[in-house]
Amino acid sequence: MQTEQVKPNEVTLVSVLSACAHLGALEQGKWVHGYLRSNKVELSVFLGTSLIDMYAKCGEVELALEVFNGMGVRNLLAWTTMIKGLAMHGGDMEALSLFSDMERAGIVPDDITFIGVLCACTHAGLVDQGRQFFDLMTTKYSIMRNIEHYGCMVDLLARNGLLDKAKYLIQSMPMEPDALILGALMTGCRFHRNVELAEDVVKHLTQLEPENGGVYVLLANVYAASGRQEEARKVRN
Repeated sequence: MQTEQVKPNEVTLVSVLSACAHLGALEQGKWVHGYLRSNKVELSVFLGTSLIDMYAKCGEVELALEVFNGMGVRNLLAWTTMIKGLAMHGGDMEALSLFSDMERAGIVPDDITFIGVLCACTHAGLVDQGRQFFDLMTTKYSIMRNIEHYGCMVDLLARNGLLDKAKYLIQSMPMEPDALILGALMTGCRFHRNVELAEDVVKHLTQLEPENGGVYVLLANVYAASGRQEEARKVRN
């Protein structure tokens, strides 16, 4: 296209940036950004959001923030993309602060926004805040929780040793837990050395994935972390 001197339109540029984000092709993404600047292309909300997504997925959160802060118009997708980008790269408190800014700007979050917010709470170990956001979904915004939201909460509770509460949350879910949710609970069992619960979780995991031998590796790790080396050897063998 460049060889033929055909000028790309916004749809083409968004598609190229999306491909760069998917492939982690930072240099090519930067080239597109440079092209926009040198050709004085107006940074629409769609182009801006695509740049934020590309930089965030390539690990350049500061550059993503520069683009975000320079946008004249930001829609829900732009805010959500920036929140998720921060949460994905350790900017947990910044992500939560940005969520508050978004609410103050009158932007109503959706289910995807809350995945980013709950992930930020999980990475930062903010149990109380995570619970508040989890409740906020239904009480303020009437958003139906899906399995990803429950997965974030189970992970948050399990990481912080609230294994009984994590188990209760799984039992109260309106859908069947998947292997990722049970795996998060299992990881919590290993870290906090709860063998009894781990053995119970393994029964459910083997029903979900009967061919997955990795389940027993997880159980062996729980035994080993609890000092029960003999049981760990038996499971591995």
